[in-house]
Amino acid sequence: MSTQLSDREKGFEAEFKRDKKHVQVGSTRNRLLGLWLLEKPGLPTTEHEEYAKDVALADQQKQRVEDIMRKVMKDTSDRSAKVSKADVRQKLTELRATACEQVTAE
Repeated sequence: MSTQLSDREKGFEAEFKRDKKHVQVGSTRNRLLGLWLLEKPGLPTTEHEEYAKDVALADQQKQRVEDIMRKVMKDTSDRSAKVSKADVRQKLTELRATACEQVTAE
């Protein structure tokens, strides 16, 4: 019986670690996206880290890319920055790999 509980605990711990890493990778990717967007003309050059955090937090509740897309496209549109949805989606894909490397290295 105690072996079964121990195995179950180990399973829950492994699942928790996977979930935690998934959230960390997503958050890191989104922060990197925010920093990338700040390089685009028309977007604010002050408060870089604060904006990057805002982008990172945009999908914290449901972990959906569409939440990030909605925020980013509204921000770029409001500031007349020339960034397409395709550019943002491509960058999200690229940054996911970078974020995964960063989180794994920690």
